[in-house]
Amino acid sequence: MKYKSFRDLKVWQLSSSLSRDISTILVPSFPKKELVRLGDQIIRSSRSVPSQIAEGFRKNSLKEKNRYYSIAATSNDETENHLTEAKNNTYVSDDIYRLYFNRVVAIRILLSKLMQSIRNMDRKNIVKALNHSRRES
Repeated sequence: MKYKSFRDLKVWQLSSSLSRDISTILVPSFPKKELVRLGDQIIRSSRSVPSQIAEGFRKNSLKEKNRYYSIAATSNDETENHLTEAKNNTYVSDDIYRLYFNRVVAIRILLSKLMQSIRNMDRKNIVKALNHSRRES
């Protein structure tokens, strides 16, 4: 399938939705003292995920694409860490934590698959170029 926009990617859709829900539902439930501290951190890290996916989408080289998707994966892990901090400090219940954690994991899986497909494309291009150069020799 050929994607026309980063918006067509399921991983972007899920990460954008998670980012919105963290900003509008999760963080407002934190204690006032944590809105600026932990709240700002989890909002920033969650917003970085769909942003990095969007940036990587239009990059021409497969290596550059994977670099942006790797940054998105790192930001997703950071979001998980902040979510765990919120749970450990009892700012969120175990049930709420699990709901958000499952979404973070779903994004991780899709990002891993996306990066793997790009690595496979890169390998196919290398093999194709090698085969082409052998025929010309």
